[in-house]
Amino acid sequence: MKRYTSLLLVTLLTAGPAMAQSTSLEKGEKEAVVEKIGDILTVNYVFPDRAALAKAKITGALAAEDYDAIADPSTFAQRLTADLQSVTHDKHMRVFTASGERPPSGMPPP
Repeated sequence: MKRYTSLLLVTLLTAGPAMAQSTSLEKGEKEAVVEKIGDILTVNYVFPDRAALAKAKITGALAAEDYDAIADPSTFAQRLTADLQSVTHDKHMRVFTASGERPPSGMPPP
C-alpha cells in the first residue's frame, strides 16, 4: 500500500546505533543504508518507476565506489539526498543522520 504521496523522507538511522555514535562510516554501514533506502523506496514511493531509478542510482554509485571517500555521516546523507533528488526530482526527499542533523541551510526544508 502506498502510504505517501510524492513526498518521502528517508532517515539514515537504518545502519544501527553504531552509526549514530560514530563519526566515521564503514563500508558495511553505507551498504546497509543504501540497501534500506532502496527497500523503503520500492515499497512506499508513489512513483514506482522513479523509485526503481533512484534505487538503481544509489546502488550503482555504491558499486562504483563513489561513496568510498565519504566518512562523515552528514556528508553521506547530503550526497544520498543529492543522488536521490537527481533522479526523482522530488525536493522533499531527504536523507538525515540518525542524530537528526539537517542538511546545510542551502537545501530547502522538507
